[in-house]
Amino acid sequence: MVGDLKGIYGSGTKSNKIDYILLSPALRATVSAVGVERRGVWAPRTFPHLPEIGNAVEAASDHAAVWVDLP
Repeated sequence: MVGDLKGIYGSGTKSNKIDYILLSPALRATVSAVGVERRGVWAPRTFPHLPEIGNAVEAASDHAAVWVDLP
């Protein structure tokens, strides 16, 4: 997460939190890391993007990817 960004869509604010990963309690106990991959989204003043993305048309999506590492 970058600063106070809690969401994955649009401006990344808490009110833009619309994607989730739901895990059972047993699976949650095995999680080693979680995060949001925002480099494919075009928002250059908000967070870094991949060098291949030069504008909103070239963005991978307007949603950042939510991820979790499991064993």
